[in-house]
Amino acid sequence: MNIGFVGLGKLGLPCALAVESRGHSVVGYDPSQQVKDIIDTRKLQYQEIWAQDYLDKTKIKIKSIEDVVRHSEIIFVPIQTPHGEKYEGITRIPDTREDFDYTFLKKGVKDLSDEIEKQGVDKIVIVISTVLPGTIRNEIKPLLGKHTKLCYNPFFIAMGTTMRDFLKPEIVLFGVEDKDAAQTAKKFYRTLHHQPFYDTTIENAELASEDAVISNIRGALENYAIHKLLDSGRRIWPDNPFDALSEKPQTYTDDGTNADSDNEWTFVDGDPAYITHQRADNSRFKWEYDAGINTGTDADTTGFLGSRESLVSE
Repeated sequence: MNIGFVGLGKLGLPCALAVESRGHSVVGYDPSQQVKDIIDTRKLQYQEIWAQDYLDKTKIKIKSIEDVVRHSEIIFVPIQTPHGEKYEGITRIPDTREDFDYTFLKKGVKDLSDEIEKQGVDKIVIVISTVLPGTIRNEIKPLLGKHTKLCYNPFFIAMGTTMRDFLKPEIVLFGVEDKDAAQTAKKFYRTLHHQPFYDTTIENAELASEDAVISNIRGALENYAIHKLLDSGRRIWPDNPFDALSEKPQTYTDDGTNADSDNEWTFVDGDPAYITHQRADNSRFKWEYDAGINTGTDADTTGFLGSRESLVSE
């Protein structure tokens, strides 16, 4: 198939190389001179397993956005959604809170959709950028024309192993509203791998991003308990579940109150204690947390992390 990419940065280029490795014709658009230099020199400027070997022999070309639309049956959008340096976890999170910065993503999607409308032919556009629940509906869909068949594919990958994770995912979760687009996308993904493919609504696919945070916490708690057992002979969980993570969510705040801004995560040490999260649509949810018995003879008794519940303001 003919596949396009709008954005060939640290996420887009490894994915484009992965698609090309399966025999597809790939073109891309990216205004960054650094990206153009990487393609021209065939020298990757960051660590990414497998990518350099495929970059050495790639035929991917940087084209105009018009050419990408004209060439492609499916167009991936892996444009960066950065957050401020103050949310990198190096210093204490300030009182002001921010969502991801969707400026680049919104411009890229708008320019792409405008060109699709100009050419007047239906195109499948798959957003794989990092976004949080409610963002597609509130920020992206209003920018689209009728010929843009939008899909959202949340990625469960780690930078540095993007290409491998793209080609060997545990599952593909696919948010889509157009049935024909879903079928075409599924046929395409089957050329990459044969992992389970689940198509659902875009909003349910976005929820997977929220679920991924909770899943990471569950796994981190288990690892924390194992390390404590090996270190001190006591299998315990931390008082704050976020302390088990090697890297907290970028919008985590340790003020001890309920989440009250878009995409904020918090931990409330009450009775009961619970994790809270506010989505971009202002709905709020909680997960009850009990660290268990961490003192005395029963110190090997870990607690539990509950299921998602609606958080109702009192």
